[in-house]
Amino acid sequence: MHKQNFLKQAALYQQENKEARFLISTRNHFYRAGLFGEAFEAVWMQPLTESDIECYVTEMGILYDNWKRQIEERRLSTVVENPFYLVELCQLYLECGKVPDRDQLMQTLTERKLGQDLDKYRMTGKLDFEENIEKAKLLLERLAVAMHAMDTRVLTEFEYERLIASAAERELLKYSGLWVLRDGNWQFMHNNFGEYLAAKYLAGCPLDQVQELVCLGHPELGVSRNWHHVLSYLLSICDGEIWDWLLQQDFTLFLDTDWNRISPSDRSAILLREWEKSKQLHAWIHHQNYRLSDLAEFGMGYEVFRLLLGEIREPQDEISLKNAILLLGYSPDTYGCEKEARDILWAVLQSDQEPWVYERAIIALLIFS
Repeated sequence: MHKQNFLKQAALYQQENKEARFLISTRNHFYRAGLFGEAFEAVWMQPLTESDIECYVTEMGILYDNWKRQIEERRLSTVVENPFYLVELCQLYLECGKVPDRDQLMQTLTERKLGQDLDKYRMTGKLDFEENIEKAKLLLERLAVAMHAMDTRVLTEFEYERLIASAAERELLKYSGLWVLRDGNWQFMHNNFGEYLAAKYLAGCPLDQVQELVCLGHPELGVSRNWHHVLSYLLSICDGEIWDWLLQQDFTLFLDTDWNRISPSDRSAILLREWEKSKQLHAWIHHQNYRLSDLAEFGMGYEVFRLLLGEIREPQDEISLKNAILLLGYSPDTYGCEKEARDILWAVLQSDQEPWVYERAIIALLIFS
């Protein structure tokens, strides 16, 4: 269902059922304050804490310290704050004694599920099971990209038959644990699998077809946000012109990838582009669709660090001063400029500024010390 249609129906339901209490669970934040009046409240689900994770891992019979070491080495610490990945990675660890690298995570999990499908199909006694499992994989990729283009997570029986017209092919997909029937509708067992399989489909397409799909037929308008998760997976399995185009379109897609595939100069250029954009718009740099700590770690370098010091010493305006101090405080290194940075921040503390500026300058000083 399209988001706007859903919002209209939800608002109508609330108006017709004033006494009813209902819960809406959504992966992406769609709610605008006041949409359903004062009776509705938006609540953000928080990531699992380290204590939650340790408790679950231990209950699974896994030595937590050994498991945690592997998770940290493979840059999966933030990933396991998501219950889906925590459960899957624990199962994988129990089976293999190890976990995959971050860039290989969804590929490994998907292949594991497809391997289980292969075992189920083998039990039917049919001799062409390997060929048919490969065919089923291609069908799942087609379904995944079609559903994403439709902006839906479920298919009715009618829609499913329109997309996969062959009864024999639909019969084949009954052996897949990735494709399930729930409450009368067909869907992937988890959104992540559908998004990864959609990315696999896109990886086999030329750039113009990818642009047509992910820009909703209007490449000049840029990437549609509902494709963001799919494209994040696509980056781990593609390179060349698709990679280059996405880097220009939306660098936030790359924050969860192996940054070594992007040169430090290109990453710094992206950070500088975001900085100049914030100056031109007189906008807060921390009010964007990325965490400022991620941006700093992604693109900070000597030239950027020096530019921020210069901005703090002679700011264009108050917003630029605050943005520069805030971004500088997240820098992973001082690039040989530690004394100069401290002197400039001390000068800020001795000038007439708002309390918020003093607070961020003190935090940056503590980090650099």
